Amino acid sequence: MANALTKIKADALTADLIDETKIADNGIDSEHYNDASIDHEHLADDAVDADILADNSVGLAAMAHGTDGNLITFNASGEPAYVTTGNDGQVLTSAGAGAAPVFEDAAAGGKILQVQTVQSTTSLSATDSSFTHWNQLDRSFTPTASDSTLFIVTALGHVKAKGSDDPITYVALTSNDNSSRLWEGTVASQASGGSVSNTELDASYTNVWTEGAGSTSERTYKIYYKLGRGSQLMINGNSGTSSSLTVIEVAA
Repeated sequence: MANALTKIKADALTADLIDETKIADNGIDSEHYNDASIDHEHLADDAVDADILADNSVGLAAMAHGTDGNLITFNASGEPAYVTTGNDGQVLTSAGAGAAPVFEDAAAGGKILQVQTVQSTTSLSATDSSFTHWNQLDRSFTPTASDSTLFIVTALGHVKAKGSDDPITYVALTSNDNSSRLWEGTVASQASGGSVSNTELDASYTNVWTEGAGSTSERTYKIYYKLGRGSQLMINGNSGTSSSLTVIEVAA
C-alpha cells in the first residue's frame, strides 16, 4: 500500500484536496511560500510591531494623510494625537504636563514696538551755572500707541567737574524744553572727607526714565547740564568716550 501511494502524482490530485485538516501545525515552512504571496489582508492586526520594523524604515509616503497644518503629538495616555491647525498669527503654546499643546493668540503686552537712539563723541567743556541745552543728544520720538510705555536710557561718558571748591556737575533730561525736567541728577561731586583743593572728579552716568506715552504726538528728549560748583565741567571728557540717549517703546 505504501508503494502505491508513492506513485500518485501531483497532477492527479484535485484542487483543494489537501486543506488545513490534512496539514500539521507548523508543517509549512516559509520556503514553500510564493514570493509576495502574503498580502496585508492576510496579516492579523498588530502583526507588524516595533520588533519587526527597522529603525528609520517608515518614510513620509508611508504615513496616513492628514490635515495641512496639523502637528503630531501624544495625548495624556501616550497615544499619538493631532494638534489642530491654528489661525494665522497664533503661536504654539504648552498646555502643561498631561495635555497636548494648542495654538493660541500670542500673549498681549511686552512687545517692543520701536527703538531709536542717538550717540555722540563730541566733547563738551563749559562753565554755565544754569541749566543749558546740550544739543548733541537730542532725540525726536513719535510713539506708535498712546497706551505704550517709554523707556528713555541716558548714558553719559566721563562727566568731569574741576575746581578747588568741591566741584559738582548736574545734568537733566527734558521733553521738548527746559521748563519741564523729567529728572535731574548729580553726576560728579566731591567724595566724602571734606574740601579738596584743585581736584578733578570723573564719573560715568546712566539713568533710565520710564513714562507712559500718553499720546502719539512727537516729542524731543534733550539733555541739559550746569556747573553747580567749581571752575569747569566736561562731558565726554576723555578721548574716545561717547554718550548716548535711547528711547524704547514697549506695547501695553
